[in-house]
Amino acid sequence: MYARTALPTLFKDVFGEDFLAPWHLDQARCHVPGADVWETDNDLRFAFDLPGTSKKDISVEFNDGVLTIAGERKPVRDDKVEKVYSHERFEGKFSRSFRIGDGYDHTKISARFEDGVLHVSIPRKEETKPVSIKVQ
Repeated sequence: MYARTALPTLFKDVFGEDFLAPWHLDQARCHVPGADVWETDNDLRFAFDLPGTSKKDISVEFNDGVLTIAGERKPVRDDKVEKVYSHERFEGKFSRSFRIGDGYDHTKISARFEDGVLHVSIPRKEETKPVSIKVQ
């Protein structure tokens, strides 16, 4: 069984330097926060995992039909540290975008940050909310 980093090295050695470039992303260079997305009768909701991120370092923007969350997670180490024995947690800038359909009111987007989770809600436009018809 190959170690997690040995397999990409093997493919690189056999197939060339750029073989895994589109698929193998180096976590030190790229971070995409996990997200749950669901819909209710009233809104579209998102929950983004952003542990260790400060609320002041997060932005939520809506532009041209696209919702984008972006931010930066700062290092927790002291700059004076002499040796690092393990560095597995992501530090740096991140971004995640979603195209939002026309059935939602982007002027009423709400966002709150609680316990390392960013919650974003986009209400449905009134005319797109489900309507129950009583059968006579």
